[in-house]
Amino acid sequence: MRNKNKISGFNNGTCVQLQNGGYSCLCLATFTGTQCQTVLNPCSSTPCNTGTCVSINNGLAYICNCPPQLTGPTCLTANPCGLQPCLNAGTCVLTSAGTYTCLCPINYVGTNCQTYNLCLQNPCLNNGTCTMLTTSTISCACLTTYYGDRCQYLNPCQNPICIHGICQVNTLSLTAQCACYAGWTGTYCDVLIACLSNPCIYGTCVSSSSSGYICNCITGYYGLQCQYSITQTPCQSNPCLNGGTCQLTTTNGYSCSCPAYYVGINCQYINPCLGLGASSSCQPVLTPSGNYTCSCATNPVN
Repeated sequence: MRNKNKISGFNNGTCVQLQNGGYSCLCLATFTGTQCQTVLNPCSSTPCNTGTCVSINNGLAYICNCPPQLTGPTCLTANPCGLQPCLNAGTCVLTSAGTYTCLCPINYVGTNCQTYNLCLQNPCLNNGTCTMLTTSTISCACLTTYYGDRCQYLNPCQNPICIHGICQVNTLSLTAQCACYAGWTGTYCDVLIACLSNPCIYGTCVSSSSSGYICNCITGYYGLQCQYSITQTPCQSNPCLNGGTCQLTTTNGYSCSCPAYYVGINCQYINPCLGLGASSSCQPVLTPSGNYTCSCATNPVN
């Protein structure tokens, strides 16, 4: 058997000599002919489907000119932008296969730039933020210092005035009014309902979680309802002498708790038992003359 001699064909094709004296050529994919001398038409297989195929690079490649509603290298991908969905001079941008977004002019909004932008003229006053609710209505988000459908009114509730409640704007008078929490009343929700009857005669009623209310008495008065004048108390004049302690009695009187060296209603006498060195069993006793003597278990010590 003779060795087959390889012969170079055109366009980088490889030709092999046959036993009968002829030869056969193996061509690259883009060429044909007995010696690979002919360029294949890349559009002959209609790769562009419904698009138009255009041969480029001397027939070595092609591009597809797709109809408006299609895109992709072979015109198989839907092109929603080809239908020009963006109105009012909006620009259509493909976002993924079969979807798009519209870049709208400043005076239009909406998926397809179909709605006139009602917020364009900034109808919200005093730095309010405009939001379109429908194609014909808007909403204004106001700063805390303003209110109204266009933020046109100064908010009377901007300063906290309701002590135990929520400040609201009266729609008729456009003034602030307080909605009080449970248990409170008054123009500024500062009056405890328990204090509504003014139980503190000479004082101020304030809330108390334990008793409902307590009274803060003005100077010179005391008592649960500030009903007593301090000048009426027997201890006010400091009747207990020599370091004695004055205590009010239930009868609106007083008693003195005396130190050990003193006795008497007002601790005004020296204890005679201590002065004489009497035993602990001896006790001072008031005599009919008004003086004190030391009385022991057996005989008194004078």
